Amino acid sequence: MSVDSQISNVGRLALISQQDRLFESDPEPVMASPRSLLKPLQVAALLRMSRSLTDEQVAMAVSSHNGEPTHLELIAELADATGVDLAAIPVQPHRPLIGELGIDTRCGSSAKAANPCAGKHILAAHCTRLAGADYLEFGGLVELTCRQYIREACRISRDLTPVRDGCGFPTYALTISEMATGLRSLLVSEERHDVAVVRSLAAHPYLVGGGGRAVTNEVLSGGALFAKDGVGGLFAVAYFDGAVAVGGAVRDDQVTLGSALQEARASARRLIA
Repeated sequence: MSVDSQISNVGRLALISQQDRLFESDPEPVMASPRSLLKPLQVAALLRMSRSLTDEQVAMAVSSHNGEPTHLELIAELADATGVDLAAIPVQPHRPLIGELGIDTRCGSSAKAANPCAGKHILAAHCTRLAGADYLEFGGLVELTCRQYIREACRISRDLTPVRDGCGFPTYALTISEMATGLRSLLVSEERHDVAVVRSLAAHPYLVGGGGRAVTNEVLSGGALFAKDGVGGLFAVAYFDGAVAVGGAVRDDQVTLGSALQEARASARRLIA
C-alpha cells in the first residue's frame, strides 16, 4: 500500500451501493489526505461534544465555502452561537473563492471568516472550551474523539496517525474506499448528530460550497442528495438511493470537477443498477 498526496487519486473512483457492495476503478489501495472530504465525519464527531446548533450552522461547520456575504454572515453567527472569538481562530485570512467578491485581508476577523475552513475551526474551538483540551493537540481529547469516530465510520482496524491538514487541523491518510465507507456510514446512521450533518448537507448545498461550485450545482440540479469537494479535485457524493461515490477529477477546476461528478453519477447507475 503506497502513501502519497491527494493527487494520487486522480481518475480513481470508489462506489458503495445501498447494499454495501464496493466497486473500485483501481484495486490498488493508495493512502491519501482526504482534505475537506473529511469534514462531514469530523463535524459529526465534534457535534457529540458541542451544544446544539441549527442546520445552517452545521452546514457552515462542514463547508468549504466561497466567502460570499451570506457565508460571512453565517460564519459570524456560528462564532456568536458557540462563544468563539472569530479573530482568535488559527486560520489564515482569506479572500473569497469567487474573485469578483473582494474582501480586505487586513480587516481581521471578517477576513478569517472568508477562510473555507473557518466553520470547522470555530466548532472545534468551541469543543476545546467545553472539554478543556486543545483541538489542535495530537492525542488530546478533541482529536481522539474525531480519530475514533473516523476509524469506526470508515471501518478501519489499523491505528491512524494524525498529521496536519493544509489549514492546520488534525487529519489522517485514508484510501478512497475508506473515505467512501465513512460517507456511507454517515448516510445510513440513525444517530442524531450524524442525521444532523446529512440533513444540513442536503438542505444547504449553497452554504456548503456556493455560486459556481460544481458540488453545489450537482445537488441543486437534483443529481445528488449531497456533495462535497476537496483540494486537488477530490469529491464525495451521496445519492438518493443510498449509494455513495468518492473520486478524484483529473484537474482541480470547476468545469473538470463537474464532468467528473457526471461521470460518477453515470457509473453509479451502471454498476449499481
